[in-house]
Order: sequence, then structure tokens, then C-alpha cells
Amino acid sequence: MKKIYSTLLLCAASLLMASSVQAQSTPVQGDILINPYYGGPNFGKNLFSGADVAINGQQVQTGSVRTTGLGPLGIRGGYMITDKVFFGLDFIYNGFNVDYSYTDFDDQGNQQVYFGELTMNRIRVHARFNFMFQTNSEVFKPYFGAGLGYNGRFISIVDNGQDIQDGQVSGVNATFLPVSARVAFGSNFFVTDDIAINAELGLGGPLVSGGFTFKF
Repeated sequence: MKKIYSTLLLCAASLLMASSVQAQSTPVQGDILINPYYGGPNFGKNLFSGADVAINGQQVQTGSVRTTGLGPLGIRGGYMITDKVFFGLDFIYNGFNVDYSYTDFDDQGNQQVYFGELTMNRIRVHARFNFMFQTNSEVFKPYFGAGLGYNGRFISIVDNGQDIQDGQVSGVNATFLPVSARVAFGSNFFVTDDIAINAELGLGGPLVSGGFTFKF
């Protein structure tokens, strides 16, 4: 994830240096905005990296766990329905993978080491509104965002070579609703007429995120 953040920062710096004139870039009614982004932290990955958990009833020690994760990342796209209101869709994805081991007794009473893999993917699709704040700047465009929509989580467990149906994971199998919401404050900083650096702080998705906004 650090490499992704470094790449985003490098691209942002390059755009800033390439912008030699102040952009007249205020989005207006009828404009289309597309905003890919990457954020953090990945709370699911951090859960397994920082605490002992039980997977399918087996206590897994932190030292025997290897975790990888992707996201949260996503893309927002939509339409300026007025000069100050954006409406569109926000697709948010995050996932993580856990390779783990634990000790247990086999049918003969011998202690054995068993291996397993857990994968979780989470997808959220929100109807999204952004409400633009009034500023005197042509390049700095802050906004308040709100979204509501679908929330899907998909867990797969392969334990000792067998697929486990309806596997249970402590700290993950909490009450889960198929609906999710997001509130956020963010800003677009336009470095050309049609390209902005985007940053957002919110709840219900990435806590912090950064990316680019393209105006058409």
C-alpha cells in the first residue's frame, strides 16, 4: 500500500509542476466527474495483524498468521445536477487474505499442525451526493458528501484442504447489514481545467483517501 501512496503523491507532484497557469475549473451544472481513489486503513487486515483471533473455533496465534490486503479503493462517478450539487454512484472495494496455522489433535490423539486460508471481499455501492461549499478560489473546491446503498461481504475459508461452509471468524462475523452509509468531507484541488487532486476524510468506507478527479 505504501508503494501505491508513493505513486499517487508522485503523480500529484508532477501535475502541480506541470500546471503553469491558474485553472478556471469550477464544476458547473452538466459536467461529469470521475474520481478513482485509494484509501486506508484496511481494518480487516489490521484485525488479524494485531490480535489473536479464532477461525472456525480454532484459536489462531498472531505469530502464525500472514496477512495481505487490498484497499479500500474505489471509483466515484456522476453528474453535476446543479452548480453546487453532484449526484452519482460510489463503488467501494476492500479485501484481505489470511494464511494461518494452528495445533490440534488428530483422531489418534497425536498433536498435528494444520494450515488454513481465509479470504474476505467487501463491496459497497452507494448512491452519492456531494454538496459543494462556496469559495472564492477557482482551484480549491471543498464539499460535504453523503452516500447510502448496498453492502456485501463474502468470506471463504479453506481449512486443512477443505472448504468450510458458514465458517465463523471472531471479530468478523458480527451483525452484518446489507445496507451501508457514508458521510465525508473532501476537496478537489484543480491543477488543470479538467484534472484535480482529490482528498477525502469520512466514515463508512475509507477513513482517508486520495486520488484524482477528471472533469468532462
